Amino acid sequence: MSWIENINKCRNLASGPGLVNLVAIVSGSSRDSAFWASALNAVKADVLSPNAAIPIVPLAEDTPAGNFLGTIKAWNSVCSAGPVPTTGLSLMTMVFGQGRRFSPFTQTCGNRKAAFPTPCRGPRSGAYLRTGDLALLYSSLWLHHLATSGFHGVLVKWGDEATIPSTLWTPSPLLAGVDLVRFVWKTRPTEVYAKEKEWFVLDEQTGLIERLIPRQPYDSLTQVLSRYASNRYSTAVNLGSLAVSYRFLEIAGKCLAEALPNPSVAADWDPFVMLLLLTADDEDPTQDPATARGLALAESRCPGLQQAIRNIRAAVRQSLGRDPRCAFLDFGEALWIDLGLHSTLRNTLDALIAETPHGQAVRAFFGVPEQRDTNRNIVVDSSIAPGARIHHSLILDSTILSPATVADHAVIVGSRLGQLQLAHGGAALFSAANDVHFSGPNAVAFRAVERDLTLPAGGRHTTFFAGDAPFPLRSNESIQKYEEAEYMQPILDNPISFQAAGARAATVDPWELEDRWSQAWRSLVL
Repeated sequence: MSWIENINKCRNLASGPGLVNLVAIVSGSSRDSAFWASALNAVKADVLSPNAAIPIVPLAEDTPAGNFLGTIKAWNSVCSAGPVPTTGLSLMTMVFGQGRRFSPFTQTCGNRKAAFPTPCRGPRSGAYLRTGDLALLYSSLWLHHLATSGFHGVLVKWGDEATIPSTLWTPSPLLAGVDLVRFVWKTRPTEVYAKEKEWFVLDEQTGLIERLIPRQPYDSLTQVLSRYASNRYSTAVNLGSLAVSYRFLEIAGKCLAEALPNPSVAADWDPFVMLLLLTADDEDPTQDPATARGLALAESRCPGLQQAIRNIRAAVRQSLGRDPRCAFLDFGEALWIDLGLHSTLRNTLDALIAETPHGQAVRAFFGVPEQRDTNRNIVVDSSIAPGARIHHSLILDSTILSPATVADHAVIVGSRLGQLQLAHGGAALFSAANDVHFSGPNAVAFRAVERDLTLPAGGRHTTFFAGDAPFPLRSNESIQKYEEAEYMQPILDNPISFQAAGARAATVDPWELEDRWSQAWRSLVL
């Protein structure tokens, strides 16, 4: 299976001499910046290379600038801090995101969604790798392809997800002469994807992206695509993240010199910066009503955006003798791992025990072996009481003391537990409890340290350590929006709201928060 082949390639590449000049970590505060620098230095031999010489450059974006202006500002900061690479590759990971829709687990992680620990242990550090660590580990295949294709620039990667291609890539000399590379899935629009995804029109003759089309209803999307009906063009979903050449970053930095210091402006790469970069000077992008509405909103966030992008296009033309070029890299039907939502976390946990090709790929992703016992369990480095009735489950780095335990299709990771009643499945992640009872399916406990731990179907439970004394916080996967009623007011008998919990977590040093949980986890007498 190509997913597993590419996963293994990533791990082998991360064991090599290193693929990047430096790694820049962009977060939202100086406290976050210090946390991520320390955290990545502890595991960089696992996720980047055993080569300790790769420098880590932590950067703090104190006011949100959007990921386009944020990329340019961050690279300017890298350039001002030391020698500027002009060849080879650098890696920039964006670890913003408090993860409101991941409450209360994100508050337990100090409002750092990408800091959520996973079942994957680093082969050298032995530490549980965080979501942000895996985003770096599994970018190694992307970096290798860019390097062998002759591209020189920065891979800008969102730090809360990882994507494994199903295609097997070969070097593409075309990438040596482009300004941007976007990562895509070649497919045709559907009713659902039309409204949920941005779309690229690909020129198969040149290997370049012709146009970006914002998400919109299927009927209007197909009307726009009718202009590209020949065999020369194909369509693809935008998978996010991108590679930007050093030349383009230098040119854009000069063109945006006046806008970058302004803390009140913001602009994102997608959809409208990319759309404008790909729009010829004699084209009117506002002919499409959906695009016109979106451009007006983008202009309100960053007045003068359209003119600024025209200036960048002109500067590229003057410097390089051509318009900006954007190539694409097809991932095929990618394996996408996102642990920053309750629904996607549950889907990933379900996949860890599924006896399917997708389940095999997810286990390979997290480094979980395939060997099962006679009850179809995968048990790794764990102690289970004789007589416990456990079937079709994953038990990883855990202790289960009671022979009266019943668990079916459960996932237990890094936990110390007495008696479990998980007949409907569910997951206990990095938790400690004497008696655990899940009364329905799809419940997840994360860093819960309780005498008695009872969850309903779809329940979520964590123990919050940012107060004067620890207390439980609960949610349920049926809650999806986390707007005012769910976020700003206490729900489900929680003593405080998720908003208040986030405010408290922000006052505690992130390593202190980790220590409080760790000490409580170790101290609970089973």
